[in-house]
Amino acid sequence: MKSILIETTNVKKANNMVRRMQMKKGADMTLIYGHPGTGKSHYAKKNFAPQGWGYYRIETMETPKSFLREIYRSLSYEYSGRENSIKGDGAAMAKAVIDLFQDVAYQREQTNSGTPLIFVIDEINLAIQHRKWQIIELIRDFRDIADAKIIMIGEEDTKKRLEKYNSHFFNRCSNFCEFDIASKEDMITIISKTMEIQCDKEVAAMLVQRANGSLHHLEVLIKEMEQIAIMNGLNTIGVKDIVISTSALRSDNEQ
Repeated sequence: MKSILIETTNVKKANNMVRRMQMKKGADMTLIYGHPGTGKSHYAKKNFAPQGWGYYRIETMETPKSFLREIYRSLSYEYSGRENSIKGDGAAMAKAVIDLFQDVAYQREQTNSGTPLIFVIDEINLAIQHRKWQIIELIRDFRDIADAKIIMIGEEDTKKRLEKYNSHFFNRCSNFCEFDIASKEDMITIISKTMEIQCDKEVAAMLVQRANGSLHHLEVLIKEMEQIAIMNGLNTIGVKDIVISTSALRSDNEQ
């Protein structure tokens, strides 16, 4: 399966949001949210390296110190090409991260492109669900003190949870981009542009039906089709090929 980002309806919405962030001077904070499997993290991961974004995914057992340590590591790589670390108490670590945000932003302003740094914080819902409000407050400080541009990524209820937690923090978000369940047309486009083999319309329709709107599930199905094609030396796969392969596999398992 080709590892490329397809310009689906959700991707177009997110790209428009990013362009607004890039054009805006100073601090900005936005939220991409939606059901699992709609491509939110995939969008960020396919953009952060080529666009020069920072990226960090929050873990379930995250603490404020580990969060600061990992943000600093990611930023330092963007700034110097090396993953440096920090130690100390929480206040000292927070100051070091904020200072580095400002250094990276200034460095980018001085380059020919002048493209502002955007930092993506994925799985923000984990900090909310586990009531790790210190992490949320640190993100607020990145925006307010370091004038950082932050994209948060969370699940479908993240917007409501943030608003309920703190209206002042919520109002700092200038954009909200909801990733909807993928349409049939978008899924057909993904199949045609990412599949390493050709498939007929019947197979494409079957994959769309089985994926049921989940891009993660669609990716798994595409890889399964490619594996069937490799095993049978096919350049194009049809429904008959899938039936034959499934029957052969069932026969092998029964023996």
